[in-house]
Amino acid sequence: MSGSDISRLGPVLCEYASVMARAERLLLALLRAGRVWTGDLKVSFYQSLGLSATHLDMAYRQLMAKLSSVAELATERLKDLTQRIGSKGPTLPANKTTTTLDIRTGEDPA
Repeated sequence: MSGSDISRLGPVLCEYASVMARAERLLLALLRAGRVWTGDLKVSFYQSLGLSATHLDMAYRQLMAKLSSVAELATERLKDLTQRIGSKGPTLPANKTTTTLDIRTGEDPA
């Protein structure tokens, strides 16, 4: 491929990425709203996006992969943070509770 071929493809690829991103956002919104990924859902909007059914399926699979990856990373992040918090040790002894002190004397009023 020559440099001029690549420069001509740039706008086409940008438009393709824009359409696919719009399809993913629409799919996510519909799925979050309770819709189920079925043939009638595809037919209801793939033509309005200017995509073929194959490209819409691709956008759906790509979205599901991204959501799966985010969920997996969140689980790992939770484990990491739990371990970090646990390694700090308790800040108060387990049987000790906080008390209110009298401002004037600095002693426990109880």
